Amino acid sequence: SSVARANVSPRVAMANNLVSGIRVAASQSWQRCLRGAAASSLGAEGALPLSTAQCRPKATSATFADEVSQKKHLPRKNSVGLGVEESRRQKQLTSAASLSDLLKLFAGSNVSTWAPINMSTALHRLAKHWHARVRTGSRPAGRGDDARKGEAGRVNEAAARITQDICRESPMLLIGKGHSEELQQRRLDQFRALELANVIYALSLLRLRDTMVLQILCGHMARRLDEFSEQHISNSMYGLALLGYRHGGFLRAVGTRVPDMLPEFSPQGLANVLYGLGLLRHGDATLLNAVCEHAAPRLGEFTAQGLANSVYAMGLLKHWHEVALEAACMQATGRLSEFTPQNISNFTYGLALVRFEHPDFQYCLGP
Repeated sequence: SSVARANVSPRVAMANNLVSGIRVAASQSWQRCLRGAAASSLGAEGALPLSTAQCRPKATSATFADEVSQKKHLPRKNSVGLGVEESRRQKQLTSAASLSDLLKLFAGSNVSTWAPINMSTALHRLAKHWHARVRTGSRPAGRGDDARKGEAGRVNEAAARITQDICRESPMLLIGKGHSEELQQRRLDQFRALELANVIYALSLLRLRDTMVLQILCGHMARRLDEFSEQHISNSMYGLALLGYRHGGFLRAVGTRVPDMLPEFSPQGLANVLYGLGLLRHGDATLLNAVCEHAAPRLGEFTAQGLANSVYAMGLLKHWHEVALEAACMQATGRLSEFTPQNISNFTYGLALVRFEHPDFQYCLGP
């Protein structure tokens, strides 16, 4: 056997020694664990013996899989640069299951210190929960209308706090306070286009028409509209239309930017732009012609409500675009079963305002 050992290569010998060492270490570790378990079971009253998992020898270094698992739990910044606190608050806001749970997050919290994405998300979630409550007619926990009025008051108070903090460094809110222009615009500059659009949309769901806040937001968005995607513009237009708030600078910026990006718009986005222009009575003929010309061959992709809203908007603006109106009537004639009574009413009213007649559509409506 000694001769056999002599013939073993140094590498094999090192490997054998390593395996032997691991076996000895493991055996000693298990023995210590067993002695510890016995001592624990005989120790002070209430002491529990070690579990099998606790008796396993500890690894001297983490494996690659362990490192990956550990990294999942390390605090890190996400794609929008959120730190640990901002990410935690964002998770709380998005996971709040009810309006009451969401309102609890505002209690005792200094909203002015929140990150822009937290402010935008808070307002958006607040609007979504409240809108769902109003739409379904459900009542808050409590009795009678007093509970509902109390909750409505808390919702309005929370929304007002957020919007005022969003705009708190705007020039219009700091007139006479001696702040520099750079400081005054710093707050809104931190908001991304998505967050600004969500704020406008949330205000529309809450029917919170604070003209000072809207003037500040729209003026700022007009200067940064080249950062807005079609979805951001569409939602902003729709939100402002529901609020009935016109801002000349923002609408002019929309008229300049939208024609060049029409292929990027979804059918719903095109309908929202037309609907917004109609409700705001903004008769920009160049913009309207561009939208109608682009939308006409795509009207088959529109929903029944999108068709009705588009024709209704054209009627409000007295905008005659024969190709678009003809295409809309053809779509409505073949898809009348998809239309609600409100859709039919809006569609026919829009046609009447521009005095457009379509025999096939009128025949489908009946006498």
